[in-house]
Amino acid sequence: TRIAGNDEVHNADADTNIVVTYQAKPENATVTYVDVTTGKTLAIKSLTGDYQTTSSYRTAETIASYVKNGYQLVRDNYPTSGAKSG
Repeated sequence: TRIAGNDEVHNADADTNIVVTYQAKPENATVTYVDVTTGKTLAIKSLTGDYQTTSSYRTAETIASYVKNGYQLVRDNYPTSGAKSG
C-alpha cells in the first residue's frame, strides 16, 4: 500500500511510524411490535450502536407490558442476549 507523501520505500530509509485512527461505523436497527390480528404496528423501537457491538436493549419488558394489557405473544425472534450490529 502507498502512504501519502511516500512514493517509494528503500532499505536505507529511516524507520517511519504511521498512526491510523479508526472510527467505528454507527449502525441502525429497528424492533417492531405488531398486532398480528389487525396488522397494526403497536410500537417501533429504534436502536443505534457501533459496528460489531451488542445492543443493551431487550424486548422482555415491552412484551410483558403488552401481555399485561391482554395481548398474547406469538413470536419474539429478537436475540435474548441482544442484537449484534454489523
